[in-house]
Amino acid sequence: MLSSIDILQLLRAEVLRRTGTGTDYRIAKEMETTQSCVCGWKGRRTIDAKYAIKIAHYCGWDARYLVACVEFERARDPGARAFWSDLAAQFSPPQRTVNKAKAAAPCKAPIVDIFAHFAAP
Repeated sequence: MLSSIDILQLLRAEVLRRTGTGTDYRIAKEMETTQSCVCGWKGRRTIDAKYAIKIAHYCGWDARYLVACVEFERARDPGARAFWSDLAAQFSPPQRTVNKAKAAAPCKAPIVDIFAHFAAP
């Protein structure tokens, strides 16, 4: 399962690949929202389903998976969290977009591979 922070990091890599800059301002422009909304995704707020779908379409990912991830993160009831977790398991997570972005566009800041924890033991 991806958290809002994980999704934002992957989105930042895709925006960087497409536009040459991965700033909060550029992400906000690409997602047609405000910069403060994007800043909120860094920890204070979770991405809502509307933006999860926009992000999925922008990046070419399965929207069902991202919606399940963000709804899992927002849910407080254990039953609801189990439902969203089971639903997310039926769909595939985004491909390793971070690595593609790293190869496609030079970046001064290190890009972290957040999928390392998905590797099978």
